[in-house]
Amino acid sequence: MRSDPDEVAAVFYVPVSDLLQPGVPRLHHIPESESPVLSILFKSLQDEVFTPTAAIAFQFAEVALCGRTTRVSHYEQPVFAWR
Repeated sequence: MRSDPDEVAAVFYVPVSDLLQPGVPRLHHIPESESPVLSILFKSLQDEVFTPTAAIAFQFAEVALCGRTTRVSHYEQPVFAWR
């Protein structure tokens, strides 16, 4: 796998166990929207990732790893992503 430096600042590899840990996903309610913001705390990175990236990772885990049909289109992006 090779990233395009014009499009990607960094590539991170995380273990599947980060996606399957208790407390995934986290839902945050913000006053700007009725829809919750989804996030995942990636223990291996010691960092929290928010929608849309977190929603894609969560949906992957649900569908590919757990065999559940899960939609993520109803989650909001965090306010910092609106700029």
